[in-house]
Amino acid sequence: ITENSLVGQGLFDLLASDWSIRYFLSRSFATTVDPGLAAFAGLTARQPDARHAPLAFIRGELFTPDALSELYQPLMVPTLVLYDEDAYTDFAYLPEFVADRPNRTARRIPGTRGLPHFDRPAQTVDAIETFWKDVESI
Repeated sequence: ITENSLVGQGLFDLLASDWSIRYFLSRSFATTVDPGLAAFAGLTARQPDARHAPLAFIRGELFTPDALSELYQPLMVPTLVLYDEDAYTDFAYLPEFVADRPNRTARRIPGTRGLPHFDRPAQTVDAIETFWKDVESI
């Protein structure tokens, strides 16, 4: 399929359609999809060679196989994880990530999915401000 540019482009056009973009974004919103973010996603999907991104995604080329140990566990800087529900992750390793690390904090923002800063901006700002105040006291 990827060798056939007509078929590949057709599949990409379907994935990059406004309907598809709104659908996939809706999985990360507990509220209405932000129209500005949807428009931006549409613009980025229409950039030269953007049609190659879905294949890289499907192949797993955009992911680190063991992100917890390779990317997150080595972090020594103060780190805040904002979470609630998410269609794309289950946060199973979050307790392990923050365990015995005073510089790591997990804060649940209820009523959100993957984009709490869009769904609950006031609660997100509060969580960030509280985090930085706590960091100053470490």
